[in-house]
Amino acid sequence: MSGFVLSAENKNVLKSVKKAYKKQVDTPIAMLNGTFIGMSQPKRILIIDDEATTLDLLQRILVSEGYEVVPATNGREGVQQFQRQPCDLVVTDMVMPIKDGLQTILDLRLEDPDLPVVAISGGGVIPKERYLTVAGYLENVETLAKPFSVQALLDAVEKMLKLSGSSR
Repeated sequence: MSGFVLSAENKNVLKSVKKAYKKQVDTPIAMLNGTFIGMSQPKRILIIDDEATTLDLLQRILVSEGYEVVPATNGREGVQQFQRQPCDLVVTDMVMPIKDGLQTILDLRLEDPDLPVVAISGGGVIPKERYLTVAGYLENVETLAKPFSVQALLDAVEKMLKLSGSSR
């Protein structure tokens, strides 16, 4: 499992699907035009990563926490997914073929200038810290170097959703 440290404590996070959904969705009060009033929608997160294992693991972690997840395997696909169904947050790898993470963030910001992003990187030709430093210069971007813990990911996601909470 590239990029993650799964301790016994972190494995418990993956077992919390039922609890997480209860946390995200309130009991409906009434129905109006086919929509439940009083029911909150889970936050939608676009995950972009070219490593299938990492993409799958990120998706499992975030779904287990009650988030709706939209996966993409590269930056171009991620931008297209966002154009079809805008998301509340993006988690993107920085080193990818076709379109790298920095260009992906810039393209997504043309669609939504205030879009919160969690940028992740395990490095590539240059050290991961350089990729993440450049991403960190952008507003509303939190960075995580691989490997990172499940809790570090969840903390970054929660932080970025709270920072952008009033407008999303």
